[in-house]
Amino acid sequence: MIARALQGVDATNVSSVDAMRCRSVLLALFVVACLTLGIGSQSALAQAPAAEAQEWVKIGQGRYNRRSRSTLIRLNANAGSFVAYRVVPLGRRVVLRNLRLIYRDGTRHDERRRIAMRNRQVSLPINPTAEPRALRGALAFHRRSRRGRRFATLELWGLRAPPTPVPPAPVAARPASQPASPAGTPALTQPPTAATPPVTPGAPATTTAALAPPPEPPEIPALPPKRPPPRPQPIVDNGPLSVLVARASVPTAGGAHSFAFPTGFNRLARLRLQVRGGAINLDDVTLQFGNGESRRVAYGASLPANRQTIWLALKPDQRLTGVTVRLNPRRLRRRDAKRATLDVVAQYRDDWLSRPLGSTLTTSAAAETRTAQPPKAWFYLGGQSPPLFLARNRVGYRTDKVRVVQGAMALRALRVDVRNRGITLRALSVTYRDGSRDDFTVRRRLPAGSSLPVLALKADAPPVQSVELTYRTRLADANAAPNARAFVEVWGQP
Repeated sequence: MIARALQGVDATNVSSVDAMRCRSVLLALFVVACLTLGIGSQSALAQAPAAEAQEWVKIGQGRYNRRSRSTLIRLNANAGSFVAYRVVPLGRRVVLRNLRLIYRDGTRHDERRRIAMRNRQVSLPINPTAEPRALRGALAFHRRSRRGRRFATLELWGLRAPPTPVPPAPVAARPASQPASPAGTPALTQPPTAATPPVTPGAPATTTAALAPPPEPPEIPALPPKRPPPRPQPIVDNGPLSVLVARASVPTAGGAHSFAFPTGFNRLARLRLQVRGGAINLDDVTLQFGNGESRRVAYGASLPANRQTIWLALKPDQRLTGVTVRLNPRRLRRRDAKRATLDVVAQYRDDWLSRPLGSTLTTSAAAETRTAQPPKAWFYLGGQSPPLFLARNRVGYRTDKVRVVQGAMALRALRVDVRNRGITLRALSVTYRDGSRDDFTVRRRLPAGSSLPVLALKADAPPVQSVELTYRTRLADANAAPNARAFVEVWGQP
């Protein structure tokens, strides 16, 4: 009709200006008619789900964070089975990239499309199915946003399947030949079967509770929350049986750092890591033992400065020969991005000297203990690590104290081993438990991997309490690794 009108305008003898005006008016009318039809169809579609509003029920919700990329929607217990789902945001506008539905039968559905919703706007039905299916969990994926409210709530709604009408069960008529039931006896509407035993006149009536089907077990709740990593603990005194076995300066850029113990440590009960100065992202810890076995312990979390991990238990018959720490290069906060000092602390067993802990040794008991031990048995007493560079405005040597593990018996000799980098040892002092002290003047350069000649102690010396070392690090050491810190071990022989 519009085309004929346009041809009629061209056929008339009006001017070209009037013809253009008529065509513009007719085109405008055509556009208005199209828009009216479109709005009508959309309103009909929008009113279609209104009839089913009573069948939609809320089955779960999740906390939306605009700085995150995903939101876990936790379902209510005993949510049931549904044939379709919808998402409703509360608090702000939300744009989803994907909605993952995980069903109880192990399958999942990914709604990979852009779902943009304003506050309290309902999305279109998601994954409609003919048969109702039980949902185990839902995960919404979205992009990070810099505008709007930071937190919001994502609600998940489910559409229940319409109830199936159950036809009434046919009731069998009682034949005329069957006599009426006596008073007090329930009448039988059906002939007796195996499931329903016959009723004997005069016998007590039996209940049907035992024949009722067992109650359905409760449904499994929603996805359990992921177990968080153990919370780091502040560095405190780890007890009288703890010793420092390794120390190193590690950068925050990540990578693997290994600590090798050539002699090995035995009779250890447990082990832990301590961080000082800066934070690290700890992935896992691998322990190497003397019999060739290794044990990997996953951590997967950030370890802040001046914190320590939980204890890692060790087997009694294992000799520790190395520890490998793997760090994640994930970026840290600016205030934590510092070079950290990583310590490996171990703890002896209570019977590490095969005698009760905390007993006092007299001179005669010390002599008896010396004869009971093997003649060449050395026990690790503790260690220290001088810094690579001394502090500002300090020139010369540094004095550190090595606290000897409690329970050490009276010793007759001391030995000092050096690992990783050479040192220059100037003096060594031994403090006993009774307060007495022995000073040794030692001026010797000890390269990495070497030992100080054995220092003999007095024959009637009481147990050692601590050892003081006056030393400094040798920077010009060709055998040392770059940025490696020297570690000094103190060993004792009973």
